Amino acid sequence: MPMNSSKLSRSTRARRISNELSPEQAGALAAMFRVLGDTNRLCLIYACLGDAVCVQDLASRLGLSSSLASHNLQILRAARLMRAERRGKRVFYAVDDEHIRDVLCDMITHLGENVGQNIRIPPEEPHRPPSHERAVADSRG
Repeated sequence: MPMNSSKLSRSTRARRISNELSPEQAGALAAMFRVLGDTNRLCLIYACLGDAVCVQDLASRLGLSSSLASHNLQILRAARLMRAERRGKRVFYAVDDEHIRDVLCDMITHLGENVGQNIRIPPEEPHRPPSHERAVADSRG
């Protein structure tokens, strides 16, 4: 009987993943991380790691307008990171599945392990051609 992938150990899951990403997988993964790269969206997901929370409560907790919270929640929902459930007149949001919860909890743990180590993320640099291409361009100029 096949075992549910969420019940497998991390090392077993890692072995099942190919060592290479296809261009499509890399693009989809990069797009997902871009969605997660927004501070408001990350805080919205984090606030919903436990129970489902209604938009009004999320907006209030995070100091956002309801419209800004709703807009960002729609983006998270479109990326399949959050799910929505209507209860009467209110809409409640929760993390879509355990994979999302695990990734965020693992990253938070990772940051906690490195407290005091002065983690610095370098700013993204604009694309530059490889040095040999720059040398050719310079010799032409």
